[in-house]
Amino acid sequence: MSLLGVDVGTTGCKAAVYSEDGHLLALHYEGYQIQNPQQGWAQLDAVEVWGKVKVAINSVATQCAQNPIKALSVSSLGEAVVPVTKDRKILGPSILFFDARGSEFLDELRGNLSDIQLYSINGNTLGNQYGLTKLMWIRKHRPEIYEGADKLLLWSSFIAFMLGANAVVDYSLANRTLLFDLDQEKWSEELIAFAELERSKLPDTHPSGTQIGTVSAQMADELGYDSPDQDEPRAPIDQSEVDRQNREKDKDASDRKGREKKKPQPKRKDQK
Repeated sequence: MSLLGVDVGTTGCKAAVYSEDGHLLALHYEGYQIQNPQQGWAQLDAVEVWGKVKVAINSVATQCAQNPIKALSVSSLGEAVVPVTKDRKILGPSILFFDARGSEFLDELRGNLSDIQLYSINGNTLGNQYGLTKLMWIRKHRPEIYEGADKLLLWSSFIAFMLGANAVVDYSLANRTLLFDLDQEKWSEELIAFAELERSKLPDTHPSGTQIGTVSAQMADELGYDSPDQDEPRAPIDQSEVDRQNREKDKDASDRKGREKKKPQPKRKDQK
């Protein structure tokens, strides 16, 4: 039996299968292009990327037919989201973190939400590289996509969801939206209200390592691998996390927040 890891990046994805004792059994990489439909815009064609992910998984699953995949996990780029319906239809492209869209909302947000207030909840300060302003841009400028989407999924959540898992995101990736409460370990209703977004369109949150579902029978057949035991369910999908660099940033933010709690805290704007 073996374990599958999938990593989805900004310009390519890879799938790797390892034996249970850590030996690499198969590896496959697929590249794709960033789209720039206008100056300052940068996005991924989510349909294309999902297709490339399936090619990568099929390749390594085929190579490891004698070592059936026991479980899998997905890691990914941060911040960017993919709009999907509950029946797993992709509704539009995924806006990348260095895309200029969303910057128009920064002054409005700063007028209602100080850096101290945001930091006290999320451990970050406001910036257009995070998912928050991109979600606001979609809501305002692509209302048909926003209204039609049952979920707005960050990339590792999106891949797991398309494979058959529940719509779930881990804490580190959720935090890249600026909408996550680090102390409460859940979405911040306060921050969601500031952004005029809908909680129902965000995935549930769970810590990394949580089993969030299994590969659907349809996807297992399409991707070319079977359960190691026909009497057992298809391969379970474990909750993964954002890439290591961003994960460490969020850990540092959480650690700083813990240290700041020991100091007197400035009052929020809405406090007397």
